[in-house]
Amino acid sequence: MPELPFVTYAQNCEDVLLWRALKHVEKGFYIDVGAQDPINDSVTKAFYERGWHGINIEPVERWYQRLVVDRPHDVNLRVAVSSSPGTVKLFEVQESGLSTVEEDLARRHAASGFVLREQVVDCMTLDKICADHGVGTVHFLKIDCEGAEKATLEGISLTDVRPWIVLLEATEPNSTVPTWQAWEYLLTGRGYTYVFFDGLNRYYLAVEHEDLASAFTAPANILDGARRIVEVNAERRIDQLQTTIDELSGAATNAALRAERDGLLAERDRLAAERDGLAAARDGLAAERDGLAAERDGLAAERDGLAAERDRLAAERDRLAAERDELAAERDELAAERDRLTSERNNTQAHLSALLRSHSWRVTRPLRAISLLLRRLFRHSFPVDRPELPTRQTDISRLAPKSTMPRSWAEGQPMTSDQVVSLVREEISRR
Repeated sequence: MPELPFVTYAQNCEDVLLWRALKHVEKGFYIDVGAQDPINDSVTKAFYERGWHGINIEPVERWYQRLVVDRPHDVNLRVAVSSSPGTVKLFEVQESGLSTVEEDLARRHAASGFVLREQVVDCMTLDKICADHGVGTVHFLKIDCEGAEKATLEGISLTDVRPWIVLLEATEPNSTVPTWQAWEYLLTGRGYTYVFFDGLNRYYLAVEHEDLASAFTAPANILDGARRIVEVNAERRIDQLQTTIDELSGAATNAALRAERDGLLAERDRLAAERDGLAAARDGLAAERDGLAAERDGLAAERDGLAAERDRLAAERDRLAAERDELAAERDELAAERDRLTSERNNTQAHLSALLRSHSWRVTRPLRAISLLLRRLFRHSFPVDRPELPTRQTDISRLAPKSTMPRSWAEGQPMTSDQVVSLVREEISRR
């Protein structure tokens, strides 16, 4: 079976030159620094389709996500590469492949009308990346990092990991101004030989693989038998269009019937849509009706609840009114009783006052005093066998001052009749 022609995706046919040197390698390994899009202008896409794999390094989120989708068998890293690990400010040049960590280049792009977006991204060295992923043999290392080529080379020792071929973009972006003088010594001083310049990139071979130099004696040309992906895609599109034309030409005689059928189908679909719309409207009205009915029932229940509450409050009102009437009647009775007792008290006070002011009351006052004194003297002189009442003895002491009472009586001894008469006389004269 003849070998399929090599399809190139790279913008300057870099993959054609690399394939010329490495086509004898089956399922080789690559590292792509500044991979950008996984298809358009990709140096590694053709190798990936032929079973190769490798590491793609791209700090711009948009290109990184496309790499993840298109290269599931590769290692895809969203980092920048530099001479030391850490972080670095990335100037993303929107809608282009010109994103850079070099601020001067970014400002030039902005002056040309490009939109910049600044962000801070992680950066690693190539030595660290190779160590982390157990990299051994690397068949080619491609570096295109828009001005950061020197820092990238400073981050790889080229001792343990020695790519067979190293190619780097060697001019300023979108120009022919060379930049390789600033970093070439980092390759030639560590066992690499310059072999080719394709107008954009410079190619270097490890001294131990100088046998590949014959592949770089001429630029990519028609004798390589490669085809550009744009040509392949154009041919595929032409074939698709031709197939469509053939199908249309064979059906020309049935165009009218198909048109009529299509019209009827469209009318059927329109009527079906109208029917569905009416059904939906009907369902909506039914739902609205059910909602209103439910709302009506809710309002009726609320009305019944309010009526029951009204009746309960009315009964409470009537009970309170009856209680109020009872209290009012009781109040009236108490007021009448109060008035009666007040009148009775006033009458009694008036009668008592009249009695106390009467002549007979004043005349008989000494007799009442003598009678009271005699009763008390009698109880003292002739005690009966009953419990003592201290209050009674105290009352006797109040009948006459202690200084006028005989000592024997004050000490609780019986009194003689002369002492009693004398005491009575003193009491009468005192009163």
